[in-house]
Amino acid sequence: MKAVLVSLVLLVASAGVASALDKHDLETLQKTGSCGGCDLRGVKLQSAKLKEAYLKGANMRDAILKAIDLTNANLVN
Repeated sequence: MKAVLVSLVLLVASAGVASALDKHDLETLQKTGSCGGCDLRGVKLQSAKLKEAYLKGANMRDAILKAIDLTNANLVN
């Protein structure tokens, strides 16, 4: 039972690390308005203005996208 609990704690802890966004990618997006192939998992982009942003291949899983402006943005893949 104790081994199962320890395994569960390690699994949850490692899942948090694996889903962290790349801060360098977020900085690139903030500075340039584009970031193709970036890791933006879980990032808060609420109300961001990303018109015509190049986000091809960007991973935005679990990102907060409420009221975001992606007019003419490239979101392929």
